[in-house]
Amino acid sequence: MYYLYNVLIYIAAPFAILVQLWRGLRDPSYRGGLAERFGFGPRVPGPAIWVHAVSVGEVQAAQPLIAQLRSRHPGYRVLLTTVTPTGAARARLLFGDAVMLRYVPMDLPGSVKRFFDRGRLRHPGTWSQRVLDRLARSLAKISAGATGWQAGFALLRLAHDA
Repeated sequence: MYYLYNVLIYIAAPFAILVQLWRGLRDPSYRGGLAERFGFGPRVPGPAIWVHAVSVGEVQAAQPLIAQLRSRHPGYRVLLTTVTPTGAARARLLFGDAVMLRYVPMDLPGSVKRFFDRGRLRHPGTWSQRVLDRLARSLAKISAGATGWQAGFALLRLAHDA
């Protein structure tokens, strides 16, 4: 099943890129972040708590959580990932440089591996495997407004240097 999933993801990836480029023609905010979507973002320094918020609403909903995390765990940075440029813009407005902001990578094995390597994290296979792996490896995974399988895995774990 994993093999089939990867084949389908590789087939769909060029279309996803074309959609982003097409949207970038109409909305310049979609032009940025392509490298991060392939896992080429900057390295994550030190221990971090990872919060994933898909778009504007989830970024807004994560604000009190991130404020609490920052006050209760001052030795940890917050890594906030989003999917949409509007979510990223809202995060920049709310948090400025107080969080490390990245686009979550496309679910391609190479992109995901680079994302986790830059965070000095062990590479998992799929999103559900990522969550289970993070439990074992103590990485924070918070999914605001989770749906599907994610709802069963609402968790908060602190990361430590690998």
